[in-house]
Amino acid sequence: MLQVNFILNKKGTKIAVQIPIKKYEKLLANSEELDEIKENRKNKSLKSEAIPHLASSLGIQDTALTDEMVKLAVIKLYELGKISSSKAAKTIGINRISFLDLLGNYRVSIFNDTESLLEDMKNA
Repeated sequence: MLQVNFILNKKGTKIAVQIPIKKYEKLLANSEELDEIKENRKNKSLKSEAIPHLASSLGIQDTALTDEMVKLAVIKLYELGKISSSKAAKTIGINRISFLDLLGNYRVSIFNDTESLLEDMKNA
């Protein structure tokens, strides 16, 4: 049971509440957590509105924009050396040669993937 003491003004009206510090800290933490949840929901709705808005302004379908965003992310991950060309190609649903060819359209060197190149040299 929550121990609560009310502070009254001269007319007897409740103007404040006194609670134990542990209960106050818990209430404060819960309040901050609720604020974070509200902010996350707000951000999610902004993100979910961003794709249709951007797609519309570009004159393309939402799915085309989403596909392009995934492709760009995969290309960037390849460029940073986070994934191989094989993994990148598989992720966007094309063969490895097509992926390597695609990199030229985005001015990304095909020589970032030394691991795959060494493997190809062994197999040649």
